[in-house]
Amino acid sequence: MGNNVKSIFASRTFWFNVVAGVVGFAQSNGLFTLIPDPYGPPLVALINLGLRAITTQPVSVSGS
Repeated sequence: MGNNVKSIFASRTFWFNVVAGVVGFAQSNGLFTLIPDPYGPPLVALINLGLRAITTQPVSVSGS
């Protein structure tokens, strides 16, 4: 892999998915509605595809 491996905690994709999971859980429990029901999952998928397309470095839990 080399020296260009970064910590997963420096990954935009990781943090986007953490936030999307928390927001999705809150919405499913009726706490609030950020994105209308049928549009949430496809929007999250499109953002994930975009983030993966611009990814240039592998990640690891240990960062090395």
